[in-house]
Amino acid sequence: MGKIIYIAGRHQHATLLLVERNAVVRTEIAAHLRQAGLEVVEAGNTAEMFKLLRAGRPVSAILGALKPHVVGELRREFPQVKLLLGQDDLAPVSLHGLPTVRRPYDLREVETAAKSLMRARKISR
Repeated sequence: MGKIIYIAGRHQHATLLLVERNAVVRTEIAAHLRQAGLEVVEAGNTAEMFKLLRAGRPVSAILGALKPHVVGELRREFPQVKLLLGQDDLAPVSLHGLPTVRRPYDLREVETAAKSLMRARKISR
């Protein structure tokens, strides 16, 4: 009891899960992406992200500054979900060979990268 079950229907849209601790930044990015036509679900941290995913929330892609161990866990549990990683200027150039966007986020760059990722087919690694 108390668990949420999500059922995919015929009119299910591709959904981006935005993971961002800073509520102001998260709200601004989510609003911009929604205005650009994307379906967006928000999580304030990776615990919330995993709670949504494990409850069966259909998600096509995740955007967030995720640590390597979180990326590994996502790849094991949810291999079908595409990842777009937020990357600080001081972070290594390549994060698991996954697409990245620079932080602090530029809304147009995030929109372009998110739309491109949502259109792309998932490639197994």
